[in-house]
Formats: sequence, structure tokens, C-alpha cells
Amino acid sequence: MASLHELLNQPELNEPLLVLGLGGWIDAGGGAQSAVEALEAHLSFETVATFDTDLLLDHRSNRPMMELDGGRHQGIVWPKIELKWARDINGKDILLLAGSEPDHLWQSFAADVVQLGIDLGVRLVLSLGAYPAPVPHTRPTELSATATTDELADAIGSIDAAIEVPAGIHGVIEWEFGEKNIPASGLWARVPHYASAMPYPAAARALLDGLAETGEVDVPDGVLLDEVQQIRHRLDELVEDSPEHQQLLAALEAEYDEIERLETDDGLGVDPEDLPSGDELAGQIQDFLRDRNDPTSGPS
Repeated sequence: MASLHELLNQPELNEPLLVLGLGGWIDAGGGAQSAVEALEAHLSFETVATFDTDLLLDHRSNRPMMELDGGRHQGIVWPKIELKWARDINGKDILLLAGSEPDHLWQSFAADVVQLGIDLGVRLVLSLGAYPAPVPHTRPTELSATATTDELADAIGSIDAAIEVPAGIHGVIEWEFGEKNIPASGLWARVPHYASAMPYPAAARALLDGLAETGEVDVPDGVLLDEVQQIRHRLDELVEDSPEHQQLLAALEAEYDEIERLETDDGLGVDPEDLPSGDELAGQIQDFLRDRNDPTSGPS
């Protein structure tokens, strides 16, 4: 099959990081989308390649936008899938694959992205996502990994269970890069399940921190800080107004703190039987993803 992309620019890159920021799959609290937008606002990206969205997208689900002025048609803005490049203040090269998750030709698209990444010398691939989890908003937002190497999984953290879940295009691309011996990992922010349907900038901030630590990307500490504090204050107020919510939050905090203590103190003073198992947590994620993948299940 012919290439699905058009190369517009081929800058001289030094082992760039590739960030996968395609929208359309699991993104609780809009964490991944907000992280991509913050990254684009912080760095000056240039378009390296564009992809053929007439082939890749179903325009009934990814409709173009009409520009109207006083009822007069001014033009059509088509959805895009682009590979962009920027260099941070430390001279690190960053590639960002942004736009909509394709509706068609996933295997061909993934192969195209991987070959383009190889041609541009990509050293590491990191994708962004966020999922609902039984965690409190009063504790730091943590990341879980889907990784192609044990080193990345251990460094970022992962669910200690064997699970099977529907894949997004990021997972397909990660796997294909791994098959070419280029390490790849998904960074997944764990969003409080009761806040997953509202903007949750703490998830975006955690993903940016993950990019900074794992991908060595420069992102100032102050990015999204005001938004994080505003949502935290709003959630605090909502909890204060409801004894039921206070009880739920206290239970989540106790569970979170026990797990943290178990990890840091090797279980001193904590009975592991009182903690949720990896399989139980995995089951909650499986149920959520299964509902998202079942068109008859209604809204999640």
C-alpha cells in the first residue's frame, strides 16, 4: 500500500522522543488532551508530516467544521492527523503525533508511523492516556504504564495483574515499535472515578511530569498549576456538602494510604489481605473498558 503520509519537512534530529497524543480513546478527565495542549502551548512545534485523513477517518464521526459569518459560508476546516517537531530549551528533540485516532487502516497506519519514526531516529515512544480509578482527589495523581520492556514498566509503575482490554491505536503503535526494538510505553494517569467526567487537570499535570521524568522533556513546574488548584477547591467544596461523599473520600484515602505504606514499609503494620488485589483493580478497569466498547451499554 502507498504511504499514508506526506513528508513536508525533515529536520536534523538527535534521537528524538515521540509522543503519541491522538484523541478518541480512554481519556478520563481530559487528562491526555489537556497535556497535549499544554505541550503545544509551551513549545513551538513545526509540522513534519501530514496523514491522509480521507482514508483514515470516518467524517461522520469526525466531522469537518463549517466556518460561518452572518450565515455566509466561509470555508471548511478538516480534522487533521499530523506529526510535529519541536526542541525544548535543553536541546531535546520532541516529535508529537496529534489529531484524531484513525477509524480505518489501523495496521497500515501503525506501520507507517513506525517506519517514519525509524527514518527520523526515534529513541523512545511515550503515549498519553487517563482512566478512572478508585483513588481520592486529595492525594497525588499517579501513573500506570503499558510498556514494551520490563524496565519501563518498573520505572513508571503498572497494575500487577494479567488482564485483557480493548486496545486504542496508541497500544498498537507501541507494540509495533517494540517489535522493532524501540522501547515504547503508555503513560496512564489514574483519575478519581467520581471526577472522570469533568475536566481534571491534575491528570494532565501528572502526564507532563511523566514526560519530563521518563522522556527527559522540559516542562515548567507551573504549567496547569492554577487549574489544578481550582478543581481541587471545587471538589473539596462538593465533598464538604455531603456526608455520603465525605465517607467515600475517607475510605478511598485510607485505602490509598495503606497501599502507599505497604509499598514503602514492605508491609510493616499492614495486612495485605485487607487491600484490594491487582486482579480486583484490573477487573474494574476491564468492566469500564468493556462498557466503553459495547455500543448497547449506554453512556458510562
